[in-house]
Amino acid sequence: MRIVYTGPSRAVEVPGLGMLARRGEPIDVPEDRHDVARSLLQQECWTEAEQPAAKRSKATKENE
Repeated sequence: MRIVYTGPSRAVEVPGLGMLARRGEPIDVPEDRHDVARSLLQQECWTEAEQPAAKRSKATKENE
């Protein structure tokens, strides 16, 4: 799970994860700490990060 801090501070310490979360930068939450992420997501200043778009492979001459 990836979450993003969107609050007013430049960064916040997340003791439950042992991480520093910088505003606007997604952090990866280990599977065994998803409970912490879910509790953070209940606050207005946290959102779940969008999943990166799958990379498309470029067409080659053989595929055209």
